[in-house]
Amino acid sequence: MIYEEKYPNAKPQDRLYDDVLLVGSPGPCAVCGRQTRFIDICWEAHICSDECNNALCDEFMQGLKDYYEVSDEYIEELAGHEAPSCNF
Repeated sequence: MIYEEKYPNAKPQDRLYDDVLLVGSPGPCAVCGRQTRFIDICWEAHICSDECNNALCDEFMQGLKDYYEVSDEYIEELAGHEAPSCNF
């Protein structure tokens, strides 16, 4: 569900999570291109939904794994627990 529908009463500068807030000017979602007034301040990008935010996080995590040539199993071994999830 897109944030505009999920949070119809949000006002500019309202934070939905630690890193997602409503801003005054719309822009295209970094994942799907839908116009949205919500941004993720960690990604410094417009983001329209939890699904798109999760997709962006998953893409970022995969990029790190590819760059450093590591697997989920290796990350789990280093961390001593399951690899982190991006799901909100």
